[in-house]
Amino acid sequence: RGLDVVLGSFDDVDPDFRPVIKARAMIANGRDHENAVAILCARQQGLEAPIYALVERPNHRRPMVLAGATSAYTPRHMLAAALAARASTRIAPKISGLNLLPTSMHVAEFRVKEASLLAGKTLAEINRDPSIKASVVGQWHSRPAQEKNEVETIQASSILIALGNDEQLKTLEAQASPLRETGPFIVAGYGDVGQKIAQLLRDVGEQVRVIDIHFNEDEDVRGDVLDPGSLERAGIEHARAIILALERGSTTLLAATVIREMAPNIPILARVNHR
Repeated sequence: RGLDVVLGSFDDVDPDFRPVIKARAMIANGRDHENAVAILCARQQGLEAPIYALVERPNHRRPMVLAGATSAYTPRHMLAAALAARASTRIAPKISGLNLLPTSMHVAEFRVKEASLLAGKTLAEINRDPSIKASVVGQWHSRPAQEKNEVETIQASSILIALGNDEQLKTLEAQASPLRETGPFIVAGYGDVGQKIAQLLRDVGEQVRVIDIHFNEDEDVRGDVLDPGSLERAGIEHARAIILALERGSTTLLAATVIREMAPNIPILARVNHR
């Protein structure tokens, strides 16, 4: 964006921030203990500009402010909020303006079947098909929903977002499998991210079941998400979606593979640490 940025790191116990003392702002983006040292030193050396700290553990927010940060943010909680919002329409609706439509109209999601005639067609072509009475307004795949993009090509196994009454939506079922609109959300992993996801979903009245290998009194299933038996005990057969809030990307990848084999149509929302 044309802004001048100084990117730096330090290994010393007493870093020297005097060369950048006139900076417009500072962002502390290291480990929590490194951030605390950097913020204290910067303030002691005369930095008066705002300091924004990214905090790994939520209970470190207040100490970081006491150390001199203007504001402290917890990216893990932001990640949890984004995943919870994607999962539940009670937190964030799939499409806007539904309150202006008749009560008989609602939004449904469909998984495109592998051999579906819809695959390879554009949204415009599908909506011109006289056999499909519902209005297909977008799809989910590796990118966020592409709403009302008429030239967007439908991909096999992607999730379509459709609008219509019950009879109209049924006309899609020959080519796409409807996703469950009821049932629990399964949260795999109960660290900082998983706990916040479960809390946000429960706060809006959603049913949540947690799987984690470590014992916790709030969990519904103590077990390994890589174990099909644990997934069965959590009720994956009747779940609306599963949210993988695991620490390691490799475990997340393997878990997604196991889940996809057990439940081909269930939406999987996954936390990843690297883009």
